[in-house]
Amino acid sequence: MAQKRRLLQAWLDSIEPSGFQDEITPPAPKRARLRSSVLRSPPLTIENDSVDMSDVSRGRKRTGDKEAKARPIFPMPKRPKSTSPRKTKTKSQLEELAKPFHIRGFPSHTQAHTRLPADIRALYRQLFQAKNLMHVIPFELREQLRTEYLSETSVKPSSPAKGEQNTQLHDNAATVLSSLYHIGQRAMEASVYARHESAWNSLVHGPILDLVFTSNILGTDSMFSDDLQLPLQENTSVRYEQVTGASIASDALPMRSGTDTASLYSPSLAGGSVDYQSDITMSKVDNRGDSKRVDYVLVMDMPETAPLQREISRIVAGIDCCGMSHFNQTLYRAVAKSLIAVSIETKAELPQYDPLLQLGIWASAWQKRMYDLRRAIDPRGPCPRLVTMPLIQAVGHKWEIYFASDLGNTIDLFGPMAIGGTEDLVSMYALLSSLQSIKHWIQTIFQDSMTAWFMIGEEGDEEPAPDPALPPNDG
Repeated sequence: MAQKRRLLQAWLDSIEPSGFQDEITPPAPKRARLRSSVLRSPPLTIENDSVDMSDVSRGRKRTGDKEAKARPIFPMPKRPKSTSPRKTKTKSQLEELAKPFHIRGFPSHTQAHTRLPADIRALYRQLFQAKNLMHVIPFELREQLRTEYLSETSVKPSSPAKGEQNTQLHDNAATVLSSLYHIGQRAMEASVYARHESAWNSLVHGPILDLVFTSNILGTDSMFSDDLQLPLQENTSVRYEQVTGASIASDALPMRSGTDTASLYSPSLAGGSVDYQSDITMSKVDNRGDSKRVDYVLVMDMPETAPLQREISRIVAGIDCCGMSHFNQTLYRAVAKSLIAVSIETKAELPQYDPLLQLGIWASAWQKRMYDLRRAIDPRGPCPRLVTMPLIQAVGHKWEIYFASDLGNTIDLFGPMAIGGTEDLVSMYALLSSLQSIKHWIQTIFQDSMTAWFMIGEEGDEEPAPDPALPPNDG
Protein backbone atom coordinates (compact mmCIF):
# COMPACT_ATOMS: atom_id res chain seq x y z
CA MET A 1 0.00 0.00 0.00
CA ALA A 2 2.84 2.37 0.85
CA GLN A 3 4.37 1.62 -2.51
CA LYS A 4 1.17 2.68 -4.34
CA ARG A 5 0.98 5.95 -2.42
CA ARG A 6 4.54 6.85 -3.38
CA LEU A 7 3.83 6.14 -7.08
CA LEU A 8 0.67 8.29 -7.01
CA GLN A 9 2.49 11.17 -5.32
CA ALA A 10 5.30 10.99 -7.86
CA TRP A 11 2.79 11.16 -10.70
CA LEU A 12 1.07 14.23 -9.21
CA ASP A 13 4.39 15.98 -8.75
CA SER A 14 5.22 15.44 -12.43
CA ILE A 15 2.15 17.50 -13.54
CA GLU A 16 2.87 21.28 -14.26
CA PRO A 17 0.75 23.63 -12.13
CA SER A 18 0.27 26.18 -14.97
CA GLY A 19 -1.36 23.66 -17.22
CA PHE A 20 -3.73 22.60 -14.46
CA GLN A 21 -4.74 26.22 -13.82
CA ASP A 22 -5.57 26.79 -17.50
CA GLU A 23 -7.88 23.86 -17.53
CA ILE A 24 -9.90 24.91 -14.52
CA THR A 25 -10.21 28.64 -15.43
CA PRO A 26 -13.77 29.34 -16.74
CA PRO A 27 -13.93 30.70 -20.28
CA ALA A 28 -14.63 34.39 -20.79
CA PRO A 29 -18.15 35.30 -22.04
CA LYS A 30 -18.47 35.69 -25.74
CA ARG A 31 -18.28 39.32 -26.79
CA ALA A 32 -20.31 38.75 -29.92
CA ARG A 33 -23.21 37.54 -27.85
CA LEU A 34 -23.16 40.67 -25.71
CA ARG A 35 -23.10 42.98 -28.71
CA SER A 36 -25.93 41.16 -30.46
CA SER A 37 -28.53 42.45 -28.01
CA VAL A 38 -27.55 46.13 -28.36
CA LEU A 39 -27.91 48.14 -31.55
CA ARG A 40 -24.90 50.41 -31.82
CA SER A 41 -25.62 53.95 -32.99
CA PRO A 42 -23.32 55.61 -35.48
CA PRO A 43 -20.74 57.88 -33.85
CA LEU A 44 -21.58 61.56 -33.73
CA THR A 45 -17.98 62.72 -34.22
CA ILE A 46 -15.21 61.93 -36.66
CA GLU A 47 -12.54 61.18 -34.03
CA ASN A 48 -10.09 58.40 -34.92
CA ASP A 49 -10.28 56.78 -31.52
CA SER A 50 -13.97 55.92 -31.37
CA VAL A 51 -15.24 54.22 -28.23
CA ASP A 52 -16.25 50.57 -28.31
CA MET A 53 -19.37 50.40 -26.18
CA SER A 54 -18.80 46.73 -25.43
CA ASP A 55 -15.46 47.54 -23.84
CA VAL A 56 -16.98 50.32 -21.81
CA SER A 57 -19.72 48.06 -20.52
CA ARG A 58 -17.11 45.47 -19.44
CA GLY A 59 -15.00 48.04 -17.63
CA ARG A 60 -11.98 47.55 -19.89
CA LYS A 61 -9.54 50.21 -20.80
CA ARG A 62 -10.04 51.45 -24.33
CA THR A 63 -7.26 50.48 -26.72
CA GLY A 64 -8.41 52.11 -29.91
CA ASP A 65 -6.29 51.90 -33.02
CA LYS A 66 -4.71 55.34 -33.32
CA GLU A 67 -3.54 54.63 -36.83
CA ALA A 68 -6.93 53.55 -38.16
CA LYS A 69 -8.33 55.75 -40.85
CA ALA A 70 -11.41 57.79 -39.93
CA ARG A 71 -14.57 56.74 -41.68
CA PRO A 72 -16.62 59.44 -43.38
CA ILE A 73 -19.64 60.37 -41.31
CA PHE A 74 -22.65 62.17 -42.72
CA PRO A 75 -23.99 65.04 -40.58
CA MET A 76 -27.22 64.47 -38.71
CA PRO A 77 -30.11 65.77 -40.83
CA LYS A 78 -31.79 68.88 -39.50
CA ARG A 79 -35.36 68.43 -38.37
CA PRO A 80 -37.60 70.62 -40.48
CA LYS A 81 -39.61 73.22 -38.62
CA SER A 82 -43.16 71.99 -38.64
CA THR A 83 -46.29 74.04 -38.43
CA SER A 84 -48.25 74.02 -35.22
CA PRO A 85 -49.50 70.46 -34.65
CA ARG A 86 -52.44 71.94 -32.80
CA LYS A 87 -53.67 73.83 -35.86
CA THR A 88 -52.88 70.96 -38.22
CA LYS A 89 -54.81 68.50 -36.09
CA THR A 90 -57.77 70.85 -35.79
CA LYS A 91 -57.92 71.39 -39.53
CA SER A 92 -57.69 67.69 -40.36
CA GLN A 93 -60.36 66.71 -37.85
CA LEU A 94 -62.80 69.36 -39.03
CA GLU A 95 -62.17 68.33 -42.62
CA GLU A 96 -63.07 64.71 -41.79
CA LEU A 97 -66.67 65.54 -40.92
CA ALA A 98 -69.43 64.51 -43.31
CA LYS A 99 -70.08 68.23 -43.72
CA PRO A 100 -66.46 69.35 -43.68
CA PHE A 101 -65.07 72.70 -42.66
CA HIS A 102 -62.85 74.66 -45.02
CA ILE A 103 -60.69 77.05 -42.99
CA ARG A 104 -60.28 80.14 -45.14
CA GLY A 105 -58.46 82.53 -42.86
CA PHE A 106 -59.64 86.12 -42.82
CA PRO A 107 -59.62 88.28 -45.95
CA SER A 108 -57.99 91.68 -46.02
CA HIS A 109 -60.16 94.68 -45.28
CA THR A 110 -60.39 95.60 -48.96
CA GLN A 111 -61.56 92.08 -49.88
CA ALA A 112 -63.80 91.44 -46.87
CA HIS A 113 -66.79 93.25 -48.39
CA THR A 114 -66.90 90.81 -51.29
CA ARG A 115 -65.52 87.57 -49.82
CA LEU A 116 -67.40 87.46 -46.53
CA PRO A 117 -71.00 86.17 -46.47
CA ALA A 118 -73.55 88.91 -47.03
CA ASP A 119 -75.30 88.35 -43.71
CA ILE A 120 -72.27 89.35 -41.62
CA ARG A 121 -70.73 92.13 -43.70
CA ALA A 122 -72.45 94.88 -41.70
CA LEU A 123 -71.34 93.22 -38.48
CA TYR A 124 -67.79 92.98 -39.82
CA ARG A 125 -67.70 96.73 -40.45
CA GLN A 126 -68.68 97.39 -36.85
CA LEU A 127 -66.10 94.94 -35.52
CA PHE A 128 -63.44 96.48 -37.74
CA GLN A 129 -64.13 99.90 -36.22
CA ALA A 130 -63.94 98.50 -32.70
CA LYS A 131 -60.71 96.68 -33.52
CA ASN A 132 -59.23 100.00 -34.63
CA LEU A 133 -60.50 101.74 -31.46
CA MET A 134 -62.98 103.94 -33.28
CA HIS A 135 -65.91 105.20 -31.16
CA VAL A 136 -65.22 102.78 -28.32
CA ILE A 137 -64.77 105.31 -25.48
CA PRO A 138 -68.15 106.68 -24.28
CA PHE A 139 -68.68 110.30 -25.23
CA GLU A 140 -69.67 111.10 -21.64
CA LEU A 141 -66.22 110.08 -20.38
CA ARG A 142 -64.18 111.87 -23.03
CA GLU A 143 -62.89 114.52 -20.59
CA GLN A 144 -62.18 112.05 -17.80
CA LEU A 145 -60.17 109.71 -20.06
CA ARG A 146 -58.68 112.30 -22.39
CA THR A 147 -55.27 112.55 -20.71
CA GLU A 148 -54.60 108.84 -20.47
CA TYR A 149 -56.24 107.42 -23.58
CA LEU A 150 -57.68 110.01 -25.95
CA SER A 151 -54.33 111.67 -26.56
CA GLU A 152 -53.71 108.90 -29.07
CA THR A 153 -55.15 109.87 -32.43
CA SER A 154 -56.29 106.30 -33.07
CA VAL A 155 -58.66 106.29 -30.08
CA LYS A 156 -61.83 108.21 -30.86
CA PRO A 157 -64.78 108.67 -28.48
CA SER A 158 -68.30 107.83 -29.55
CA SER A 159 -70.72 110.49 -30.73
CA PRO A 160 -73.10 112.07 -28.23
CA ALA A 161 -76.43 110.26 -27.90
CA LYS A 162 -79.59 112.08 -28.84
CA GLY A 163 -82.70 112.46 -26.72
CA GLU A 164 -81.15 111.28 -23.44
CA GLN A 165 -80.43 113.08 -20.20
CA ASN A 166 -76.72 113.81 -20.03
CA THR A 167 -76.63 113.18 -16.27
CA GLN A 168 -78.16 109.72 -16.61
CA LEU A 169 -75.84 108.80 -19.46
CA HIS A 170 -72.81 109.93 -17.50
CA ASP A 171 -73.87 107.95 -14.44
CA ASN A 172 -74.32 104.79 -16.46
CA ALA A 173 -71.02 105.28 -18.27
CA ALA A 174 -69.28 105.83 -14.93
CA THR A 175 -70.82 102.63 -13.56
CA VAL A 176 -69.54 100.65 -16.52
CA LEU A 177 -66.09 102.26 -16.16
CA SER A 178 -65.93 101.20 -12.52
CA SER A 179 -66.87 97.65 -13.49
CA LEU A 180 -64.17 97.58 -16.16
CA TYR A 181 -61.53 98.73 -13.69
CA HIS A 182 -62.54 95.88 -11.38
CA ILE A 183 -62.58 93.29 -14.18
CA GLY A 184 -59.21 94.51 -15.44
CA GLN A 185 -57.71 94.04 -12.00
CA ARG A 186 -59.11 90.49 -11.78
CA ALA A 187 -57.77 89.72 -15.27
CA MET A 188 -54.29 90.90 -14.34
CA GLU A 189 -54.33 88.77 -11.18
CA ALA A 190 -55.57 85.72 -13.10
CA SER A 191 -52.68 86.09 -15.52
CA VAL A 192 -50.02 86.71 -12.85
CA TYR A 193 -51.17 83.83 -10.64
CA ALA A 194 -51.71 81.49 -13.62
CA ARG A 195 -55.27 80.74 -12.59
CA HIS A 196 -57.30 77.99 -14.20
CA GLU A 197 -59.99 78.40 -16.82
CA SER A 198 -62.80 78.25 -14.27
CA ALA A 199 -61.31 81.20 -12.39
CA TRP A 200 -61.01 83.21 -15.60
CA ASN A 201 -64.65 82.46 -16.37
CA SER A 202 -65.99 83.47 -12.97
CA LEU A 203 -63.78 86.53 -12.44
CA VAL A 204 -63.22 87.91 -15.95
CA HIS A 205 -65.14 86.42 -18.87
CA GLY A 206 -68.50 86.08 -17.16
CA PRO A 207 -68.52 89.64 -15.77
CA ILE A 208 -67.59 91.06 -19.19
CA LEU A 209 -70.50 89.21 -20.82
CA ASP A 210 -72.76 90.27 -17.97
CA LEU A 211 -72.17 93.94 -18.79
CA VAL A 212 -73.54 93.54 -22.31
CA PHE A 213 -76.08 90.75 -22.24
CA THR A 214 -77.83 91.21 -18.91
CA SER A 215 -77.09 94.76 -17.75
CA ASN A 216 -78.77 97.81 -19.24
CA ILE A 217 -75.98 99.86 -20.82
CA LEU A 218 -77.65 103.02 -22.06
CA GLY A 219 -76.54 105.17 -24.93
CA THR A 220 -75.05 102.34 -26.97
CA ASP A 221 -77.08 103.09 -30.07
CA SER A 222 -74.58 105.81 -30.89
CA MET A 223 -71.97 103.10 -31.46
CA PHE A 224 -73.79 101.75 -34.48
CA SER A 225 -73.70 103.22 -37.94
CA ASP A 226 -76.51 103.06 -40.50
CA ASP A 227 -75.28 99.59 -41.47
CA LEU A 228 -76.97 98.09 -38.41
CA GLN A 229 -79.89 100.47 -37.96
CA LEU A 230 -82.46 97.74 -38.56
CA PRO A 231 -85.79 97.55 -36.74
CA LEU A 232 -85.49 95.50 -33.57
CA GLN A 233 -88.17 92.92 -32.93
CA GLU A 234 -90.34 93.93 -30.00
CA ASN A 235 -89.17 92.62 -26.62
CA THR A 236 -86.39 90.51 -28.14
CA SER A 237 -83.44 90.15 -25.79
CA VAL A 238 -80.10 88.37 -25.90
CA ARG A 239 -78.92 86.35 -22.93
CA TYR A 240 -75.61 84.63 -22.27
CA GLU A 241 -75.69 81.20 -20.69
CA GLN A 242 -72.84 79.16 -19.26
CA VAL A 243 -73.00 75.68 -20.80
CA THR A 244 -69.77 74.06 -19.64
CA GLY A 245 -71.71 71.00 -18.50
CA ALA A 246 -73.94 70.69 -21.57
CA SER A 247 -73.20 67.90 -24.04
CA ILE A 248 -74.45 67.50 -27.58
CA ALA A 249 -77.64 65.47 -27.87
CA SER A 250 -77.40 62.19 -29.74
CA ASP A 251 -79.73 63.35 -32.49
CA ALA A 252 -77.43 66.27 -33.28
CA LEU A 253 -74.06 64.53 -33.31
CA PRO A 254 -72.05 65.48 -36.41
CA MET A 255 -71.11 62.58 -38.63
CA ARG A 256 -67.73 61.56 -39.98
CA SER A 257 -67.18 61.43 -43.70
CA GLY A 258 -67.43 57.97 -45.25
CA THR A 259 -68.87 56.27 -42.17
CA ASP A 260 -72.30 55.40 -40.86
CA THR A 261 -71.55 56.41 -37.29
CA ALA A 262 -71.37 59.60 -35.33
CA SER A 263 -68.19 61.62 -35.25
CA LEU A 264 -65.39 60.18 -33.14
CA TYR A 265 -64.74 63.71 -31.97
CA SER A 266 -68.27 64.31 -30.76
CA PRO A 267 -69.19 64.85 -27.12
CA SER A 268 -70.49 62.15 -24.88
CA LEU A 269 -74.22 61.69 -24.84
CA ALA A 270 -76.23 63.54 -22.26
CA GLY A 271 -79.41 61.55 -22.65
CA GLY A 272 -81.21 59.07 -24.82
CA SER A 273 -82.37 61.36 -27.57
CA VAL A 274 -82.65 59.60 -30.93
CA ASP A 275 -82.83 61.18 -34.35
CA TYR A 276 -86.34 60.68 -35.68
CA GLN A 277 -85.37 61.37 -39.28
CA SER A 278 -82.15 59.45 -39.67
CA ASP A 279 -81.55 55.72 -39.76
CA ILE A 280 -77.88 56.27 -38.97
CA THR A 281 -76.45 53.87 -36.41
CA MET A 282 -75.38 55.72 -33.28
CA SER A 283 -73.69 52.77 -31.60
CA LYS A 284 -70.06 53.82 -32.07
CA VAL A 285 -69.91 57.20 -30.43
CA ASP A 286 -66.68 58.04 -28.64
CA ASN A 287 -67.56 58.83 -25.04
CA ARG A 288 -64.27 60.70 -24.48
CA GLY A 289 -65.56 63.83 -26.18
CA ASP A 290 -66.42 65.92 -23.14
CA SER A 291 -63.67 68.34 -24.17
CA LYS A 292 -65.74 69.28 -27.21
CA ARG A 293 -68.17 71.24 -25.07
CA VAL A 294 -68.07 75.03 -25.09
CA ASP A 295 -68.24 77.48 -22.21
CA TYR A 296 -70.91 80.01 -23.17
CA VAL A 297 -73.66 80.56 -25.70
CA LEU A 298 -75.58 83.68 -26.63
CA VAL A 299 -79.26 82.87 -27.02
CA MET A 300 -82.20 84.90 -28.27
CA ASP A 301 -85.18 85.19 -25.93
CA MET A 302 -88.53 86.19 -27.40
CA PRO A 303 -92.02 86.52 -25.91
CA GLU A 304 -94.25 83.49 -26.29
CA THR A 305 -96.50 85.47 -28.63
CA ALA A 306 -93.71 86.11 -31.15
CA PRO A 307 -94.27 84.08 -34.37
CA LEU A 308 -90.81 82.51 -34.28
CA GLN A 309 -91.14 81.59 -30.60
CA ARG A 310 -94.55 80.02 -31.23
CA GLU A 311 -93.01 77.87 -33.95
CA ILE A 312 -90.13 76.86 -31.70
CA SER A 313 -92.53 75.86 -28.93
CA ARG A 314 -94.64 73.86 -31.39
CA ILE A 315 -91.61 71.95 -32.67
CA VAL A 316 -90.31 71.23 -29.18
CA ALA A 317 -93.72 69.95 -28.08
CA GLY A 318 -93.74 67.50 -31.00
CA ILE A 319 -90.27 66.13 -30.26
CA ASP A 320 -90.09 64.67 -26.79
CA CYS A 321 -87.79 61.73 -26.21
CA CYS A 322 -87.54 60.26 -22.72
CA GLY A 323 -89.07 63.42 -21.28
CA MET A 324 -86.34 65.61 -22.78
CA SER A 325 -87.58 68.18 -25.25
CA HIS A 326 -84.99 70.36 -26.92
CA PHE A 327 -84.73 72.68 -29.87
CA ASN A 328 -80.97 73.28 -30.10
CA GLN A 329 -78.19 70.71 -30.36
CA THR A 330 -78.10 70.15 -26.59
CA LEU A 331 -80.56 68.83 -24.01
CA TYR A 332 -79.60 71.52 -21.50
CA ARG A 333 -82.91 72.89 -20.24
CA ALA A 334 -81.69 76.47 -19.80
CA VAL A 335 -81.55 76.80 -23.61
CA ALA A 336 -84.23 74.26 -24.54
CA LYS A 337 -86.52 76.84 -26.17
CA SER A 338 -84.09 79.70 -26.90
CA LEU A 339 -82.24 79.82 -30.20
CA ILE A 340 -78.47 79.61 -29.86
CA ALA A 341 -76.93 82.34 -32.01
CA VAL A 342 -73.27 82.52 -30.93
CA SER A 343 -70.96 80.05 -29.19
CA ILE A 344 -67.98 81.02 -27.01
CA GLU A 345 -65.04 78.89 -25.91
CA THR A 346 -62.61 80.19 -23.28
CA LYS A 347 -59.14 79.07 -22.19
CA ALA A 348 -56.77 80.42 -19.56
CA GLU A 349 -53.83 79.97 -21.93
CA LEU A 350 -53.17 78.47 -25.34
CA PRO A 351 -53.95 74.77 -24.85
CA GLN A 352 -52.55 71.69 -26.53
CA TYR A 353 -55.78 71.29 -28.47
CA ASP A 354 -57.13 74.21 -30.40
CA PRO A 355 -60.37 75.63 -28.92
CA LEU A 356 -61.47 76.08 -32.52
CA LEU A 357 -62.01 72.30 -32.68
CA GLN A 358 -64.52 72.52 -29.86
CA LEU A 359 -66.29 75.44 -31.50
CA GLY A 360 -66.33 73.69 -34.88
CA ILE A 361 -67.89 70.49 -33.55
CA TRP A 362 -70.46 72.49 -31.59
CA ALA A 363 -71.38 74.62 -34.62
CA SER A 364 -71.58 71.55 -36.85
CA ALA A 365 -74.00 69.95 -34.40
CA TRP A 366 -76.16 73.10 -34.38
CA GLN A 367 -76.35 73.16 -38.16
CA LYS A 368 -77.26 69.47 -38.28
CA ARG A 369 -80.03 70.04 -35.77
CA MET A 370 -81.46 73.01 -37.67
CA TYR A 371 -81.45 71.06 -40.94
CA ASP A 372 -83.23 68.13 -39.29
CA LEU A 373 -85.94 70.41 -37.92
CA ARG A 374 -86.37 72.11 -41.28
CA ARG A 375 -86.81 68.74 -43.02
CA ALA A 376 -89.33 67.73 -40.37
CA ILE A 377 -91.44 70.75 -41.30
CA ASP A 378 -90.96 70.45 -45.06
CA PRO A 379 -89.52 67.03 -45.99
CA ARG A 380 -89.65 67.56 -49.76
CA GLY A 381 -88.93 71.25 -50.08
CA PRO A 382 -85.48 72.66 -50.84
CA CYS A 383 -83.43 73.99 -47.95
CA PRO A 384 -81.93 77.46 -48.18
CA ARG A 385 -78.61 78.29 -46.55
CA LEU A 386 -78.46 78.75 -42.81
CA VAL A 387 -77.45 82.08 -41.35
CA THR A 388 -73.73 82.47 -40.63
CA MET A 389 -72.82 81.53 -37.06
CA PRO A 390 -70.27 83.65 -35.17
CA LEU A 391 -67.85 81.63 -33.03
CA ILE A 392 -65.81 83.38 -30.34
CA GLN A 393 -62.70 82.12 -28.58
CA ALA A 394 -61.16 83.85 -25.58
CA VAL A 395 -57.66 82.72 -24.63
CA GLY A 396 -56.46 84.63 -21.60
CA HIS A 397 -56.78 88.33 -22.36
CA LYS A 398 -57.26 87.85 -26.10
CA TRP A 399 -60.72 87.60 -27.73
CA GLU A 400 -61.17 86.58 -31.37
CA ILE A 401 -64.11 85.76 -33.62
CA TYR A 402 -64.68 83.29 -36.47
CA PHE A 403 -67.60 83.07 -38.89
CA ALA A 404 -68.99 79.65 -39.86
CA SER A 405 -70.77 80.08 -43.20
CA ASP A 406 -73.14 77.38 -44.44
CA LEU A 407 -72.61 76.35 -48.08
CA GLY A 408 -74.96 73.38 -48.09
CA ASN A 409 -72.52 70.48 -48.26
CA THR A 410 -69.58 72.28 -46.64
CA ILE A 411 -68.89 75.02 -44.12
CA ASP A 412 -66.51 77.89 -44.81
CA LEU A 413 -64.75 79.14 -41.69
CA PHE A 414 -63.43 82.71 -41.80
CA GLY A 415 -61.13 84.00 -39.09
CA PRO A 416 -59.77 84.78 -36.67
CA MET A 417 -60.44 88.48 -36.22
CA ALA A 418 -59.49 90.30 -33.01
CA ILE A 419 -62.43 91.94 -31.25
CA GLY A 420 -60.76 93.33 -28.12
CA GLY A 421 -59.44 91.94 -24.88
CA THR A 422 -58.91 92.47 -21.17
CA GLU A 423 -55.25 93.50 -21.04
CA ASP A 424 -56.05 97.23 -20.65
CA LEU A 425 -59.01 99.60 -20.43
CA VAL A 426 -59.11 100.58 -24.10
CA SER A 427 -59.07 96.93 -25.17
CA MET A 428 -61.97 96.23 -22.82
CA TYR A 429 -63.96 99.10 -24.31
CA ALA A 430 -63.22 97.70 -27.77
CA LEU A 431 -64.48 94.31 -26.58
CA LEU A 432 -67.65 95.86 -25.16
CA SER A 433 -68.29 97.65 -28.45
CA SER A 434 -67.77 94.40 -30.38
CA LEU A 435 -70.13 92.46 -28.12
CA GLN A 436 -72.76 95.19 -28.45
CA SER A 437 -72.52 94.94 -32.23
CA ILE A 438 -72.91 91.15 -32.03
CA LYS A 439 -75.94 91.58 -29.78
CA HIS A 440 -77.57 93.97 -32.24
CA TRP A 441 -76.84 91.56 -35.12
CA ILE A 442 -78.58 88.74 -33.23
CA GLN A 443 -81.66 90.89 -32.63
CA THR A 444 -81.94 91.81 -36.29
CA ILE A 445 -80.26 89.78 -39.02
CA PHE A 446 -80.08 86.51 -37.10
CA GLN A 447 -83.70 86.65 -35.98
CA ASP A 448 -84.94 87.55 -39.46
CA SER A 449 -82.90 84.75 -41.02
CA MET A 450 -84.19 82.10 -38.61
CA THR A 451 -87.75 83.33 -39.12
CA ALA A 452 -87.32 82.71 -42.84
CA TRP A 453 -85.62 79.34 -42.17
CA PHE A 454 -88.72 78.03 -40.43
CA MET A 455 -90.95 79.47 -43.15
CA ILE A 456 -92.93 81.78 -40.90
CA GLY A 457 -95.11 84.22 -42.84
CA GLU A 458 -94.29 87.89 -42.79
CA GLU A 459 -97.63 88.75 -41.23
CA GLY A 460 -97.07 86.31 -38.39
CA ASP A 461 -100.74 86.37 -37.35
CA GLU A 462 -101.93 83.13 -38.90
CA GLU A 463 -102.31 80.02 -36.78
CA PRO A 464 -99.52 77.46 -37.16
CA ALA A 465 -100.20 74.58 -39.51
CA PRO A 466 -100.84 71.04 -38.24
CA ASP A 467 -97.87 68.82 -37.55
CA PRO A 468 -98.04 65.96 -40.09
CA ALA A 469 -94.30 65.99 -40.66
CA LEU A 470 -93.34 65.99 -37.01
CA PRO A 471 -92.65 62.61 -35.43
CA PRO A 472 -94.98 61.14 -32.83
CA ASN A 473 -94.19 61.66 -29.18
CA ASP A 474 -91.92 58.82 -28.06
CA GLY A 475 -91.74 59.89 -24.45
